[in-house]
Amino acid sequence: MSIYYASKAFVISFSYAIASEVRKSGVSVSVLCPGATRTDFSRTAGTSDSRLNKSGMMEPRRVAEAGVRGLLAGKRMIVPGLANKLVAVGSRFVPRGMAARTAGALNSDR
Repeated sequence: MSIYYASKAFVISFSYAIASEVRKSGVSVSVLCPGATRTDFSRTAGTSDSRLNKSGMMEPRRVAEAGVRGLLAGKRMIVPGLANKLVAVGSRFVPRGMAARTAGALNSDR
């Protein structure tokens, strides 16, 4: 999961950098940050029994619709769902170590 989360952080930073580079070209760049979504990802990642998955997941259709709406609205970062938005905003105000421990606890089945 650490590689997965690090990759997500990279994609967000990379998307913002590209969006900045192409801002005057008419090209828009958006990054979709959906949070837990009901797909086969958790089974493949071995996290099906995690607290995160048990706490509620978004339906793929709702995530996709939010992504398309955000892209068409020109948003750089699209975070569907109130709970996901709260986590995204809240994570900016906690130390990285605490965020990492929290993510670890959420991905645990204990």
